[in-house]
Amino acid sequence: MAEDMIIRNLAQSTIDAYTYHARRFAAFIAKPLGRATVEDVRTFQLYLIQQKKVAYSTFNQAVCTLRFLYQDRCREQLEAVEGWRLEEPSADSSKEAFAQSPDQVCEHCGSDRIELVQDTPKPSWAEIFWREDDRCPGWYADRQRESHRRLWTASYGTDFYDWYVETQVESAEGIEREPIAMVQLPLAGFTGDFGYPQSYLVDSF
Repeated sequence: MAEDMIIRNLAQSTIDAYTYHARRFAAFIAKPLGRATVEDVRTFQLYLIQQKKVAYSTFNQAVCTLRFLYQDRCREQLEAVEGWRLEEPSADSSKEAFAQSPDQVCEHCGSDRIELVQDTPKPSWAEIFWREDDRCPGWYADRQRESHRRLWTASYGTDFYDWYVETQVESAEGIEREPIAMVQLPLAGFTGDFGYPQSYLVDSF
């Protein structure tokens, strides 16, 4: 086992860890590693978790050791058998399997396709927690504003709102006047006097 790992150019620390867990597994099952069963592997894993209470990193090393010991070695032995070949799934076989599968349609709209309707970019945390953003929690926005007021007061010696009231520019826009009523002068020949101003905007045309 150690020689196989050296051939695969594994690190020495990895080789030491794998051989240690392999010896530990052999001592646990009390029989040659070549005669271990699936139940032996499962019992050994439960033994490490329930009784030894090993750390996850140690348990992961033990699982990787068993995988290298059995899965890779079995693959090598099977490849040596004449007529045996591990078939890797190809793109064509995947397409054929998909074509042979029953049609899957949406039960609500009856469509057999998935279409991207809207793509919304994910906002950053800085945008969400900005005090003026609607998505920012109210209590957090209030804390940001209070911190901003304290920073402004410490820097300029006055509160921001007091400074704003003292330095704001007054509006130069005057009061809007009421529009003057449009009265057209009477045309020649129209001299009727009704005692009040008449509008000829319509009558004169």
